[in-house]
Amino acid sequence: MGFVMTRPKTILLVEDESIVALSEEMVLQNAGYAVIVVHDGETAVASALSHGKIDLILMDIDLGPGIDGTESARRILAQRDVPVVFLSSHTERTVVERTEEIGSYGYIVKDSGETVLLASIKMALRLFEANRTIDRRNEELRESYDQIAYRNRLFETTFDSIGDAVITTDRTGRVVRINRVGAVLTGWPQDEAVGRELHEVFRIVNAYTRETVENPVARVLATGHVVGLANHTVLIARDGTEYQVADSAAPIRDESGELHGVVLVFRDVTAEYETHSNLAESRNFLSAVLESVQDGVSVLNPDLTVRYTNNVMKSWYADRAPLEGKKCHHVYHNSDRICDPCPTVRCMRSGRTESVVVPGVPGTDVEWLELFSYPMVDEQTGAVTGIVEFVRDVTHRRRAERQMQMNEQVLTTLVREKSTLMNELQHRVKNSLNIVASLIGIEIDKLHDETARRVFSDARSRIYAMSLMYDRLSDSDGHSAVEIGAFLRDVADAVLGGDELPGRLKLTAELAELKLDTRRAIPIALIVNELLTNVVKYAYPGETRGDVRVEFSVRDTTCRLTVADDGVGFPADISFDNATSTGMTLIKALVEQIYGSITVESDDGVSVTVEFPFSA
Repeated sequence: MGFVMTRPKTILLVEDESIVALSEEMVLQNAGYAVIVVHDGETAVASALSHGKIDLILMDIDLGPGIDGTESARRILAQRDVPVVFLSSHTERTVVERTEEIGSYGYIVKDSGETVLLASIKMALRLFEANRTIDRRNEELRESYDQIAYRNRLFETTFDSIGDAVITTDRTGRVVRINRVGAVLTGWPQDEAVGRELHEVFRIVNAYTRETVENPVARVLATGHVVGLANHTVLIARDGTEYQVADSAAPIRDESGELHGVVLVFRDVTAEYETHSNLAESRNFLSAVLESVQDGVSVLNPDLTVRYTNNVMKSWYADRAPLEGKKCHHVYHNSDRICDPCPTVRCMRSGRTESVVVPGVPGTDVEWLELFSYPMVDEQTGAVTGIVEFVRDVTHRRRAERQMQMNEQVLTTLVREKSTLMNELQHRVKNSLNIVASLIGIEIDKLHDETARRVFSDARSRIYAMSLMYDRLSDSDGHSAVEIGAFLRDVADAVLGGDELPGRLKLTAELAELKLDTRRAIPIALIVNELLTNVVKYAYPGETRGDVRVEFSVRDTTCRLTVADDGVGFPADISFDNATSTGMTLIKALVEQIYGSITVESDDGVSVTVEFPFSA
């Protein structure tokens, strides 16, 4: 048996850190995804708009120089619909809210683990597909609504464009509708004619005797038969203008034959033959319009007796036919009592449109119905003379709403679990750093080779610097920025306050009070750690005492870090450009990471200055 190969989902990974991007790419490829990797915002926008088969964008927020991840996502979403999941080290509320304003499909904190990453991506893809399904269904509903509105307009236009004068009455002989030609001939516009007795609107006399001619509607109501106007009949309009008319009055019956009113069609005698054709066409068209409505339609009397139902209602409740002539609560809900709530009862009391969603038709696919009750109001008395009920099948909409509620519950649970996981992860990382530092300390005590002891001591110092960062993050309101002055003071005290330097070196610290993001705070702290470690090792041989100065300041858009001592100074053949030691190589790499520059002065000691942009 053959099978169809499905295209793997393609993910656009936007990450400026090359090593991190490589690691994330491997995780995604191992999970079966095709991955496109870019390293800056501009390239991400270009790739997303040119590559038509991207199924999801995994976007870092901080992307170095140029536009950041949120702006990149905003530009992409302005031109195409694709799920965007943000992957970032940021956890503060303001950053997350920025992504929510864009309309992201998730927010994953870096180092959350492979399981959380893949689960979040799967959820985003499912949610995106669910939203597309809902959009398609909403579009179908809008098209249905437009069709109904079009048919209503078509009906109104058709009725008013009929070439003959047409008046319809109810079973009491009161006018229900009058078309444009009828209003012109009688002088009674629609809004004034409706509800009046026919003889007020349609005044007819014999052209020769001037005696009043028997009203044809009264004869139709009495006999139930079609009645033609007598010859030489003159219509006297409201303003006294006279028209010689000829035509007929016919009963309006439902399918069971019950008489509901009369339709009176009249015209100038000169248009006799044309009148018959237009009347037949108008009747057929009116019937087709009413029966083509896609919603169920019922017309009720004030006592809740069903007067009329269209074919949709008849098909839904076929096992209870005939529907007309029965109480609505009995025929539709199999109950001897009025429903509670009942929008039709509320409609008769308020005189306004009322609606409610009710259970659908038992034994069918129609699970839920939305019922709209529109009042038919007597313009003279203001009394409600009947109710038109429009009944719409909203089963698909209700199912979609339930599915959305379930999705929201699942999403809430996952967010809560992710938060718990992050707290536990931070706690474990701090513990792990402390354990590693302690193990290194134990090994240092066992070593007798001074070179090896220095290597291990340097490693422990760097671990302490990282551990201090986690302590500062725990004390801060968020997890993305620290007070850089206090942090650097902690690092300096840790390096210069060791047991091997009891009071030998005096520290002078001038550190600006400034919140700095961890992306730059950690490299700066490591730079200070390395520079001070070199001071301890080389600047003051023997038991020499000295002064060490650490400064951090901000001027305009530039940050400046200075570490200086009054020790023996650098050898002439050593610089950061030709660095071979681990410490100096690390310093140079860290300065490049924060887009900075480094200068060294070696007069009366060593002064190392690092400058970098404040908003890089």
